[in-house]
Amino acid sequence: MRWMLAVMISVVVLLSGCATFSQQSAAPLAAKVLGADTITYWVDAPGNPVSLAMLRAALASHTPSTLVSDLSGLIATSLKEPTRIAVAGRNSGLTAQVVELALADVPAAELPGLQLLFIGDRADAEAVRAAVEAKKARFVFQAAPAAR
Repeated sequence: MRWMLAVMISVVVLLSGCATFSQQSAAPLAAKVLGADTITYWVDAPGNPVSLAMLRAALASHTPSTLVSDLSGLIATSLKEPTRIAVAGRNSGLTAQVVELALADVPAAELPGLQLLFIGDRADAEAVRAAVEAKKARFVFQAAPAAR
């Protein structure tokens, strides 16, 4: 019976995306990669797998979200001045989805003043790269530190 409980707890931990990478560790990593004046935007993913799935579905159907609108507002500042933004979160897939939607939400065809650092999984980086480079912005990737 104890082994079954241990297996269930392990599954919950894996599904919730628990890792040592946090909002507090994202900013120093961003500063190391892009410089001290980098804005760090944290995509806060729900810890509950059901809530995460519901949020991703809502985003996919273009339901308005402050995650997207807040990031698109930061991205839009690159129209006026050079802007370095690092985007990270507990769930790399969700973070990538938010970045892609936020970039699409900015009406400008080109954002040459933007440098965007995506901190996440390599599997999600290429979609983000395509979205960033389509706007003529500079893309930088950094793998999220592994869970310990």
